[in-house]
Amino acid sequence: MVTHMADIVDDFLHRLQQHIPGTPPEVRIQLEAGLRQAWGGTEPYVGKRISRATRTFMVATGLRQARPLAEVFAQAGVARRTGYRILGSK
Repeated sequence: MVTHMADIVDDFLHRLQQHIPGTPPEVRIQLEAGLRQAWGGTEPYVGKRISRATRTFMVATGLRQARPLAEVFAQAGVARRTGYRILGSK
């Protein structure tokens, strides 16, 4: 059986949310983008792509803010088809 190893950035953001529960969604998005830009491609390896969990979080946040789907999908960096797949998984 193969288990999925957690991404270090996702782990950090999860721990941050546990320690500071009221952290605004924008802070999580900015932190992830900054960490991946600064550390992506160097040792230890941290991929530059935004994680699936954060993309889903971004789509959900955009929907709660009643923003247009095209805008929400663009900000999350997903294609329309992927955006609808995310919506269908909730």
